[in-house]
Amino acid sequence: MEHRWSIRKRLSGRARLSCPNGAAAQAIIHDLSLGGIGLVTHCALTPGICLRVSFALDDDLDHTAHSLPAVVVHGDSEYAGLVFLDAAPQTMQALRLALLHPDDPSTVTLRRRHVA
Repeated sequence: MEHRWSIRKRLSGRARLSCPNGAAAQAIIHDLSLGGIGLVTHCALTPGICLRVSFALDDDLDHTAHSLPAVVVHGDSEYAGLVFLDAAPQTMQALRLALLHPDDPSTVTLRRRHVA
């Protein structure tokens, strides 16, 4: 039994991982919650590593909706579980809308808003 403070929803999309040392990798979103993100990866990520995860809830990383600091809590050669370390209130609200009301037209801005 999982003990989570937020629902975890299976979603598709792409993500970009950026490490403080400059290393970067691409991943595919497996699931998302208010507290973190699950990613399909082709590289093993070591638990405890802090990085930045940037993602969009569609396949267009040129329109990155979110870029958040995170820590790896689970990692193997195919899957990584990350917990978000900090998120602005407007980011949490956008994620909440996407998770709880995915068919609401107001969540389209989540998929198309560009964050510099």
